[in-house]
Amino acid sequence: MKISFRLGYLAIIILLLIAGVYLFAAKQTTLWDRDEPRFARASVEMINSGNYLIPTFNGKLWLDKPILTYWCQAAAMKIFGQTEFACRFFSAIGTALSCFFVFLIGKRLCNADTGFWALGIVSTTLMMFAIGTLATSDGVTIPFTAGAMLV
Repeated sequence: MKISFRLGYLAIIILLLIAGVYLFAAKQTTLWDRDEPRFARASVEMINSGNYLIPTFNGKLWLDKPILTYWCQAAAMKIFGQTEFACRFFSAIGTALSCFFVFLIGKRLCNADTGFWALGIVSTTLMMFAIGTLATSDGVTIPFTAGAMLV
């Protein structure tokens, strides 16, 4: 029981480190993927127009992705300004949260050791790193999928 309790705290510390690494990496580049500028522009237009229900891109309806992504980016832009970091902030947080949910799933299915290893493995994969540092909808929506799997 003591070992399991310590691994839970260790998992939270690792979660914070993962979020820190993802947030640090998110600040290092410009919006380079073809989708990142589209999400960012739609969020900027949402802020400028004051219309938080119908996203637009270059003045045209942009209903391709879930609106939660645009809301998160708009909220971060209001806090951090209209920067690349603001666009990627919730992707990094969401991806780190997804990794933590993987820990909880592994802990529930097997034990805390398994959850800890699952957390370490999933958080260091190239795909999770990319999702956590890109301004796309994946980083914001994956925690809901992982959370549903946990439940």
